[in-house]
Amino acid sequence: MRDENRQLNVEELVRAHFDYSASNPGKWAELLADDASWEFPYGDAVGLKTLEGKPAMVNLVSTFMEPLSSYAYGEPSIHLLPDGSSAVAEFSGQGIVTANGRTYANKYVLFVETAGGKITKLRVLSNTSDQLFAKICLRAIQEAKIPPVPAELLTRGRFEDEISFTTFPNPSPTPDLTNR
Repeated sequence: MRDENRQLNVEELVRAHFDYSASNPGKWAELLADDASWEFPYGDAVGLKTLEGKPAMVNLVSTFMEPLSSYAYGEPSIHLLPDGSSAVAEFSGQGIVTANGRTYANKYVLFVETAGGKITKLRVLSNTSDQLFAKICLRAIQEAKIPPVPAELLTRGRFEDEISFTTFPNPSPTPDLTNR
């Protein structure tokens, strides 16, 4: 039985992060220092760079999980750093988008700093989503000249729709003559 007053070490905190962030944001919040931060170095593509403070971090996790069902992390590979208070975790996450049944899946690398038995900093070092593509999609939506939605299509004063984008590889600029 675990002593509730004992501070978790860095590995226990990282494992608990994966145990609770997807399934129980309230319990996950207990792992965070009040002034914790979460950095997304490539997040400016979607308007998200750094979150400051526990409330902002919990709100993001709750908002992210809301449209997904059965979101789960794969077994993380945790690399403890020599300072004893930091780690790097490699992991995958996958869930089903409730609205359309599609799979959302990504692979990540996360840097974690801890102090006093709490997570003080999370920094996403790698994310397999295509940041440039996300930026282009967001910009296309923001710059689109969309006419007003007819009132009869509004529900509770708003219109909800899903927009998806598909990329196709560019054709090779030079013909492939090796198969002739």
